[in-house]
Amino acid sequence: MLTKYLSCQQLITEASLIDDSQITIFLAYLEKRGHAPGTVRQYLGSIVHFESWRRSQQNLQVPDLLCDINRFVSQHLAHCKCPGFLPRRETTARAALKHWLRVLHPKLAVTQNQLASVDVRLVNSYDHYMEDVAGYSRSTRFYRRRHALAFLGWLTEQSIMLAKLSSNHVRDYIAIVASSEPAMTTGVRITSLKSFINFLVHNGDCSVAWNLSLHRPKNIHSILGTDALSEDDLSRLLGAFDQTSPVGKRDYAMARCLVDLGVRTSDVARLRLDQIDWRLGTVTLAPGKTKRARTLPMPHTTTTALIDYVCGTRPVTQDRHVFVYHRAPLGEGVQASTVRGALRRAFKRADFTDSQSQVHRLRHTMATRLLQHDNSLKVIADVLGHLSIDTTMRYAHVDRPTLATVAMPWPGGK
Repeated sequence: MLTKYLSCQQLITEASLIDDSQITIFLAYLEKRGHAPGTVRQYLGSIVHFESWRRSQQNLQVPDLLCDINRFVSQHLAHCKCPGFLPRRETTARAALKHWLRVLHPKLAVTQNQLASVDVRLVNSYDHYMEDVAGYSRSTRFYRRRHALAFLGWLTEQSIMLAKLSSNHVRDYIAIVASSEPAMTTGVRITSLKSFINFLVHNGDCSVAWNLSLHRPKNIHSILGTDALSEDDLSRLLGAFDQTSPVGKRDYAMARCLVDLGVRTSDVARLRLDQIDWRLGTVTLAPGKTKRARTLPMPHTTTTALIDYVCGTRPVTQDRHVFVYHRAPLGEGVQASTVRGALRRAFKRADFTDSQSQVHRLRHTMATRLLQHDNSLKVIADVLGHLSIDTTMRYAHVDRPTLATVAMPWPGGK
């Protein structure tokens, strides 16, 4: 099986020193995910290099595997003096070892390098609370779970028990975070930490009182920072997609959903074939932040783009997501990050500056266009899925040129 991907005899010899069953499982995993043969060859070479290096070290055991991977990538590869036939590209090694860890030691792959001793069950319980009680979206739960793990990892490093946790400990942790991260990121960390500590207090794991001085400052929403796109800007953006390629058609259809429906990137990523009524021309969005499903009419431009992609270039797959990967993992539904990445690349191709390339501008643009067509804020809120009209008012930007035509002179002015 090795000779299917490796042609270098020296590399095959080194690979033969690894357990055959591990190699077989690893290759089957990569093939099932749909990785290209060239990618499999590079990943396999990186694994051979890593295992060859591990054998040259002394007193290495499986529980140290996470630490070994970190040492190999961050220290060994930069000063590698191994034989030249062993690949040493850092990005490839990181990706390969991530899969190697996931396949052979899934329990280790779940935890982070420095968090091996943390009780992950506590964070899992917190995740269930966020989903079932607080009703947080998947993306919010993802980063709050990650922040909780990081905090518990720091407590473990400092030998601080949850039962002994104090406000001073929390303040010290936030001070460390603030010294190495931007103010906005620190604010998000504070919000996540407050949520997690409130959960711990409610759960009886600690009795720390949240310090009011640690509250996250309220964000000031800048209209200028998320200004709506003009019709010319939209045409320039949509024209930046290559509709002659399968991936280009997929990305264009995703963009049309964002532009015409005003949905979030997560809504586009989760969109399934069963949610579209092709005859009525409607799409029913799964419950998101508001925990309520809503049905929206699909403009002709959206329907045409979706049909062109689904019937023409979408890979054959059993997955029911509308938008799927065209490479490994082939045929699986895309993530929200894939949607954002496609739009950001289109912004760049259309020569938008970085400050003008926020994907969320498309949602603001949809709200502003609805407002310009005399739709009420209640209607716009229903389309965007907002529970509060106050939230919608941040999206519907004022049409200043039109407003200037009806403005009256200032009393007593000249």
